[in-house]
Parts: sequence; C-alpha cells; structure tokens
Amino acid sequence: MQRLAVVTPSSYPDVLGMLSNTRLTTDAVQAALAIYPRSAVVGQAFEALVILQNRCDQPVPITLNISLPRKDAAGNRVNLFTTRDSVQTLLAAGEVGLFHIPITPLAPTPPTTYPIRVSVDARRPRNAKTIREPGQGRIAGSLPMSPHRLAILQNEVGFGAGAAGAGTRLLNTLNGAIEIKPGQVPAGASSAAPRYEILWDGRTFEDDQRKYAVLEARTRQFTNGLTRTRLYEPLIDETDRCFRAAGCALQPGEVIAISKLLAYTLEDGLELEEGFRVTEGRWFQRLAAHIDDTALLADDTRLLGPMYIPALHDATRLGFHMLARSFKDALGSPAEHLNQANRLVEALEGTGAVDMQHVYMPLVLAGLMLHAQIKASDEDLWGTLDEVHAAWQTRVAAGSLPPMPLVAKLIDDLLLREEEFLIRTRVPRH
Repeated sequence: MQRLAVVTPSSYPDVLGMLSNTRLTTDAVQAALAIYPRSAVVGQAFEALVILQNRCDQPVPITLNISLPRKDAAGNRVNLFTTRDSVQTLLAAGEVGLFHIPITPLAPTPPTTYPIRVSVDARRPRNAKTIREPGQGRIAGSLPMSPHRLAILQNEVGFGAGAAGAGTRLLNTLNGAIEIKPGQVPAGASSAAPRYEILWDGRTFEDDQRKYAVLEARTRQFTNGLTRTRLYEPLIDETDRCFRAAGCALQPGEVIAISKLLAYTLEDGLELEEGFRVTEGRWFQRLAAHIDDTALLADDTRLLGPMYIPALHDATRLGFHMLARSFKDALGSPAEHLNQANRLVEALEGTGAVDMQHVYMPLVLAGLMLHAQIKASDEDLWGTLDEVHAAWQTRVAAGSLPPMPLVAKLIDDLLLREEEFLIRTRVPRH
C-alpha cells in the first residue's frame, strides 16, 4: 500500500486552492466542481470537471455520482446524456486529480438553466494521517502543466463548491449549472467516456518543496513592505465586505477590532509571537501564489483578496495565543484553536454559518488588545472603544449570542484596560 512519509500538513501543496476559491471538504478529500463551457446548445457536449485532492497519507477510494435533471420547472422532458452517471477512482496518497465527465444535451431539452450535482463518496482509510488541513494552504512549487493551461483553469473555467441555495446544500455534494441556449447542432452517436488525469502526486514532493523554497524567499522579501499603516484601512473595508458576503453583517466596532488583529497578523505578529513563523502562515503561502502578479502586488485592495480568509485563519490561532499569554489561561488546546479556525474558514467560504462566538473569541477580544497600537492617523481611539462596547451591548440585547460569561468578563477587562491606558497617556476625548 502506498503511504507517504510523515510530514506536517502545511508542507503539502494545496493544488485545489490554486484553481478554486471555495471547496467541499470531507474527512478524506477536498473537491471542487466546474461546468465548462458554461453554456451549450442541444447536441453540443460540455464537461463536469471535478478536482479531487487527497487529505490522507494513504490511498482513498472515490465514487462520484452525477445527478442530472429529467424535467424542467414546467414539467417538460429534459435529456442530458452521459455515458456513466457514476465514476470511481483510487486517489493515491497525497494525489490531486481532475475528472472530466462529458455530458451532451439532446432533444427535446428546452433552453433554460439546469442544475448539475455531483456527490462525492470518499472513505477515509483506518489509521490514515491527515496531510492537508481544511481551507487554503501553500501553492505547489512544481505543477506539471503549461502556464497557459494553468491560466485557463484559474481564470476561465470557474471552479467552486457551488451552493445549491440557502439552507439546501446536500451533504458532500458539489453544485453547478449549465445554461442551454436556443439552437441545435448535430450530436454524435454518444458522449465520450469520463476520464481522469493526475495533476499532482507525491512522487514530485521533494522537487516541489525545492521550487517552493525559491518562491518563499521572494515572497518573504515582498512582505517586508507590508505594514499596518499600509494595510489597516483597506482591511476595515475587506472585513466588512467578507463577513457580509457570508451572511454575517458585523457591527462597526467588531469590524475595527478584527481589522486591528489582522493588520498585526499581516505585519509582524507571526514573527513576534512565540511559536509562530510567518512562512508557515496561510496568508503568506497564498501570497506566494501571486508573487509574479505585479499589478496585484501594487494594489493594496486587490492584494487583500487572496490573502484575507487565510489571514483570518492565522489571526484566529494568533488571537488565542495572545489572550492566553495576557490572561494566563490556555483557552483550549492548540488542536481546538485550529479546529475553530478551520470552521471559520469553511463558514466564510460558504459551507456553513458564521458563529458569533468565534467572532468575539478570539478575534474581537485580541483586536482590543491592540487598540492603541494599530490605528488610523485620524482615528478617535475613545470613539473606537465606544463602538466596540456598543457592538457588544447590541449583540447581548438582541439575544443573538448564547451565554458567554468568559467573553463578557474578558471584554469588560480589556475595555477597562484600554480606557486606563488612554487616560494614562493623556489621549483626549473628542
């Protein structure tokens, strides 16, 4: 049985993350779906493309079940044909691959948009070790495909997890759609058979690590210019946007506190705090994927796009560490902190709801610890404290938070501590 050497999960490349901003994560694999091209006419074949990324150090048997509609909303017959509605493969340890599943619309399929669903059945082997964590990780240093094909897969194909609609996601199911336009072309006798191609496997691991080290060094040099002065205000806008997009509108004080923690995380927090390294930060590893994109690197707003959710993952773990250091309380184990960071990432990527407990513990609370250290040039620090206090009171009064006595105590302690600091340093109230 093929089995990989024991390594840290962060050392394995996140090839899927290079091609898709969202993913389906199961205990054994990660997956994403694209329908390409996104529209067709009757008789014109298209493909359901499924990326599969093994999270285990052992081979994982995979079954994909393709669900195609048989009627439209008006009850008319729909004929979307594929030679096989179920396909299997054995995903080798650490392997990343791409399934091509051809589908042909045949008469009398009416022109409209139809859902395409692919369920992923993957069984984690007994005693398998995890070599990839949920969420985004480092890019591949060595990917055996041409730059042209990589650009097409990244920018044109449109991979994602694909929500079926609010509250309707099926367990371990990827959701896509095909638009059938008016018109018809002669169809062949049948669609081609599904095929599977390997995108990355463990045989190239050592070469991949060597090449990634070069990208890492260049990225490290660029990050020397990432300062809180440069990032803090763009982070406020991106924090507000990102949480709103996930269905969780934050109060202004919450946005500001989280942005302070993120600015610290992106500037030097992973260097200053014991037990962390910037090169192991998820935001750093995502940035390495864009180190050749000079236009993106020069635009702070665009730059935050690929780094933001990975930075929140890092900030969650860093925030727990900061609070534990300050209040002499472990606040859970490192494994629990990692699990919470993973769940937050999954929620922001659209596979769950944002838990407000995770917003406050540790993001808002750790951000409060940085209240006076990280600020805009014209920021009213007293006003910011008032905003954080008002946000907390609004949440409590609305009953949108479960009882959190520890958070309530810590937020009172931190607000008092920061007020005393402003008084001691003679910061005037406006």
